[in-house]
Amino acid sequence: MDEIYNILKYFGSIQDKIAFRATVMLCQTGMRSSECIGIRLKDINMSEGWINIRHSKGRKRNIKKPISETLRSFLEADIRPEHENWYLDDGKGKLRWGASNAMAHFFRKTWNHLDVHRRQPVHGFRSFVATFALKGGASIYDVKNLLGHSTTKQTEGYANEGVLLPDTKAMINKTISKSISIPEFTKSFVVVNG
Repeated sequence: MDEIYNILKYFGSIQDKIAFRATVMLCQTGMRSSECIGIRLKDINMSEGWINIRHSKGRKRNIKKPISETLRSFLEADIRPEHENWYLDDGKGKLRWGASNAMAHFFRKTWNHLDVHRRQPVHGFRSFVATFALKGGASIYDVKNLLGHSTTKQTEGYANEGVLLPDTKAMINKTISKSISIPEFTKSFVVVNG
């Protein structure tokens, strides 16, 4: 939890809005980096409380990730220029990271700067979410569905690290929003393109 707080605080201090957005999304949903990179603003359905993931590992159909109360609050405060197309838009209508490995490289450098050494700098957010979900009482089946695994055996690999995988909006709101709240300092971090 302290690592997540520290990385959000760091991105806030250097005013890196895109990395801050990515961290919030990854910590609140447990999605893969490739899924996060591929989110278009029109894929975020605030009225129904879902994010449509068009390109998910091993899936040919779209999947929906629920929006937690904490994520909803963040997204509502995240003022975006009209010309932006992507959740991780560079401010000019293009993606900051074109591929997962570019995002991983960026986060690896950031973690190293914060003196946190991770084998998988972005994938660790999925472990974080899974851990909190399991510790919060989510079933292995709920976590399997949240993470998009085809079997519970895949999900069990996270059990030692901690896993969060509710398959309903209510479980997400109950478990994640209360366990992974965005720190108070983020309220002063205005997420707009400067």
